[in-house]
Amino acid sequence: MAAVPAAPVAPAPTMTGIDLSISAAGEPSAAVLGELEGFVVRRQAGRVVLRGHVADQAALMGVLARLRRDGLTIRHVVPVRGRAPSRPARPHRPGPPRAVAEVGLVGLVADLVGPAIEGAEVTQDPATTTVRVRLADPDALFALLDRLEDLALEVREIHVRPPVGGCPEDPVRG
Repeated sequence: MAAVPAAPVAPAPTMTGIDLSISAAGEPSAAVLGELEGFVVRRQAGRVVLRGHVADQAALMGVLARLRRDGLTIRHVVPVRGRAPSRPARPHRPGPPRAVAEVGLVGLVADLVGPAIEGAEVTQDPATTTVRVRLADPDALFALLDRLEDLALEVREIHVRPPVGGCPEDPVRG
């Protein structure tokens, strides 16, 4: 009997992870900072910016949940490539309690997201879908992220902004 050549084996996919920057209002405890080994922490006017690496979106959700349990309010989560541009610090003025979350998703998924997220404004461009939702409280952001995770959607970036009139330096853009 002739030997059958083995089929070529494709190399296992490598997970490069996500390099990101998280901006949050508040001050993380020493315990949380110890848990976020490898993150660089920069403080500015009542906010903290954490820059680091997570293995995947599940790890990102864990980091965000841990920050939330420590009393921080997530303002922005964005992927970074190379060196992040620096922005001048500005004082934070608390706005009304109803913030607006803008979540960028990979792909054209408006038909899936629109009916699944009550009260969402959903827009698409050629490669991404953006979901914009008013948040009743800080827990509403995590409810939204949980729902997007249930739909198996890949989050590209998250921005939480005060509503128009809440903080003139950071208006919600339409």
